[in-house]
Amino acid sequence: MNNEIIICSKITKYYITLKALSDVSFTIKEGESVALVGANGSGKTTLFNIILGLLKPQEGICTVLGTDSRNIPPEIRAQTGFVSDSAGFLPWATTNEIAGLFSSLYPQWNRDKYLELIDFCRVDPYRRLNRLSKGQKRLAEIALAGSIQPKIMILDEPFNGLDAVMRIRIQNMLRGFQKQQGMTILYATHILSELSSVADRMIILRSGEIVYDDVIKNSDMSPGTVFEKYYSKDISG
Repeated sequence: MNNEIIICSKITKYYITLKALSDVSFTIKEGESVALVGANGSGKTTLFNIILGLLKPQEGICTVLGTDSRNIPPEIRAQTGFVSDSAGFLPWATTNEIAGLFSSLYPQWNRDKYLELIDFCRVDPYRRLNRLSKGQKRLAEIALAGSIQPKIMILDEPFNGLDAVMRIRIQNMLRGFQKQQGMTILYATHILSELSSVADRMIILRSGEIVYDDVIKNSDMSPGTVFEKYYSKDISG
């Protein structure tokens, strides 16, 4: 049985004259937790948007749950949870109001799971998102995404704004999603020191190209040292 849940093959994306991604190819298996790392501008967000079907590549193809990402039907889209690094979803709404919307959009949305996650994340569900701190807003978004019980969770800098204790709690929660529900998780993160706690595998993007892709435990070096190896000129310069 083929359990490759995300397949990117020779993805190339231009913005006018800027090549954001160049010949990017990789696969992610069901139940994997993969960290996508790279400097700002390396192409991480563009790649996420292609996987989500929000952008179309000029070359190559991406399939998600066996479907071309350029034309994802609602029943497949409902299987993907996403937490963006940009402005929060419906910032004028409360977390409870967004949950009500999600309950009508996602067939597998689970109220009990939502209440459990809101409590675990210590979020006030009656406050508007634009009245929450950056960290609290991020926690609300993670709880909302988890409550739809997706097969795939895509997280763009999910730990920004969280203190050390809450980062560990959320990392443990996401690991639980992976191990107990078989959820596939794709992260973009700059917190390399904690990478081994949240991911099984690391993909490094540099200037729109994949320069490294391996299971973390296969390397004798820490993720931070591996990253420094591929970005050494930028760091020293």
